[in-house]
Amino acid sequence: MKKKCHSFFRLHNQDRPEVIEVRHTIFNWVIYPIFVFGLLATIMGSVQAYQQGLWFFSILYSGCFLIFVLTALPNWHLPLVIRSIAMVLALLVFSVAILMRIGLSGVGLELLLLACAVSSALLGKKAGLLLVSVGAFSMVIIGWGMVSGSIPIREEHMLTSLSSLAWATSLMVFTMVGLGLVTLPQMFLTRLKESLVLLEEHAEKLKQSNDSLKETIKKREEAERALRESEEQYRVLVENAGDGIFIAQDGMLRFVNKKTEEISGYSKSELLSKGFSYIIHEEDRALVMERYMNRQQGLIVPSSYSYRIIHKSGDVKWVDINVAVIKWKGTIATLNFLRDITERKETEKILRESEERLARSKKMESLGFLAGGVAHDLNNVLSGIVSYPELLLLDLPENSKLRKPIETIQESGRRATAIVQDLLTVARGAVTAKEPVNLNHLVTEYLNSPEFSTLEQFHPMVKIKTNLDKDLFNTIGSNIHIKKALMNLVLNAAEAIDNKGNVTISTMNCYIDRPLRGYDDVKTGEYTVLSVSDDGPGISSDKLERIFEPFYTKKVMGRSGTGLGLTVVWNVMQDHQGYIDVVTGNKGTTFYLYFPITRDEISDKHLPIPLEDCKGTGEKILVIDDVESQREISCNMLNILGYKTKAFSSGEEAIEYLKENTADLLLLDMIMDPGINGRETYEKIIEIHPHQKAIIVSGFSETDEVRKTQKLGAGRYIKKPFTLETLCLAVHEELKR
Repeated sequence: MKKKCHSFFRLHNQDRPEVIEVRHTIFNWVIYPIFVFGLLATIMGSVQAYQQGLWFFSILYSGCFLIFVLTALPNWHLPLVIRSIAMVLALLVFSVAILMRIGLSGVGLELLLLACAVSSALLGKKAGLLLVSVGAFSMVIIGWGMVSGSIPIREEHMLTSLSSLAWATSLMVFTMVGLGLVTLPQMFLTRLKESLVLLEEHAEKLKQSNDSLKETIKKREEAERALRESEEQYRVLVENAGDGIFIAQDGMLRFVNKKTEEISGYSKSELLSKGFSYIIHEEDRALVMERYMNRQQGLIVPSSYSYRIIHKSGDVKWVDINVAVIKWKGTIATLNFLRDITERKETEKILRESEERLARSKKMESLGFLAGGVAHDLNNVLSGIVSYPELLLLDLPENSKLRKPIETIQESGRRATAIVQDLLTVARGAVTAKEPVNLNHLVTEYLNSPEFSTLEQFHPMVKIKTNLDKDLFNTIGSNIHIKKALMNLVLNAAEAIDNKGNVTISTMNCYIDRPLRGYDDVKTGEYTVLSVSDDGPGISSDKLERIFEPFYTKKVMGRSGTGLGLTVVWNVMQDHQGYIDVVTGNKGTTFYLYFPITRDEISDKHLPIPLEDCKGTGEKILVIDDVESQREISCNMLNILGYKTKAFSSGEEAIEYLKENTADLLLLDMIMDPGINGRETYEKIIEIHPHQKAIIVSGFSETDEVRKTQKLGAGRYIKKPFTLETLCLAVHEELKR
């Protein structure tokens, strides 16, 4: 027990000085009110107890107060813990005595709670919990004694003190309130300790920062001293240094070396006669001067950074500066090391722009491959929507109620096919056959198209103008894809105009002998130019870099566009080995499309053979496709056209069949999964039948695999979904070839 007491005093004394100080303050707050009210309570209680013949309680009250006065009250050199224990014991004994004498009618319960709170605040949480336990135990004993009659009580106090319910209720209230009073001071002291720890950590960090700052200042002072001592012996080195070296003081240059003159273009006398700020680029001047002034005031600022200067010739140069604070002739100054990094900056800019273009190109290429794959799958699905209605319409009478809904389905399928065609154009290699075309003819065809009529209906306030060069050269390209690019540009231009405005379509010849913006390498030569201009608000610089990205659009998706319009334009120009230039401002935007010219003439186009003249007479055609619905559609269409068909779901099945049989023509799908593709299938078939005729079909674009298959001897390539007329003409042409 003695060891536990020593341990308690030692732990109490080892508490933080700030916490001990707080406990001293709490003790001083409560000692004198307890003394004053305790004196009054002792006198009143002692007299009352004596009058009631309870002289023992008179002695107990007086004794408790005397112990309190002798131990806790005087300013002796007793430890705080001793004085606190004396106060708590006096309150405990006093409160228990009141409970024993008058039960629950007096202030015994309140004094017991006060003892718990004081004990927790001055002696700690464990002491407070101990006192709550002692108080609760005392209430149980006293309550049991009074209820059972073992402890006598006067008649005027019997009303509550003889009720076991009252004692039980009071015990519960005491326990809850006592625990609260014990916890609250400890919460305050715990928070105080945590705050003190944080303050100490902060103080330690400040000390470390101060030490670091002192070390930095010390190093600078040493550098200044070394500079003064070695100034003479290093003068030759400074004058012949590869970097510009100058000393700035009070906004003026006090010393400059030859390299500084070379970098700035100014002579030494010119530099020393003016403030150095006048050679700094106006956009960087505020930053440089702010750092210079902060450095003069002893503030810590970056010692190395880059900014622009204006060379005497007027050229802008980038320089890298490293600054050290020194004393020059007894006054604070800065020693500056200047390096011309203009060439490095230009190289970095070119490299950065090249990397950005490469990243955009890779992104476009990746999205193109994705778009191509999606388009292939969609074309297989759309075959049923485009081709089956055509077969159904052949069997329906003109007055059938079903004709109009089926035609609507067919038209919806065609519109969906057009959207898929945009996806195929996004995929590289989507442009198929190319031939000499004239941009003026394509503009005229577009202005007479249903698409243009629809645009005029939606934008009646926009006036479309043309400025076409009558002597325009031809170019090699795809009529359909160039017209699609033109349509997208005109639509975008019309939608860029808020209300009323003009869109101008122009063509001209030009010769390019310099790079175009956005291209590292442009072939020098003759080009035909197609431009579309609007007088709308222009394109902001942050959006200009992204306008050709797939699905990037300011329009509402699903209402006015798919986000593929300008991506289609970009891919069309890529596939035509052309270039795009965009000029924009607050007065409008102009897109320039550059196409390489050709001296070839446009060939005459013959009218297609009528459908009735190219039907079959029972020729045998094998349909090879991995999609069941596509096989069924193709066979039905060929049967209607007068051919006999046999379908296979893979190249391997068709090869096995042709080992023992023959066919007049193959309708061969290029992409089949799983198994071998169309090219591999055709390679093996021509080993069996060297002159086997074939038509290639695919939901994807015309790829290298298609071209390789055609070199092996295959005929035309047609793209899914195809119409009855397209299939009929292709089959007729291949059988006659």
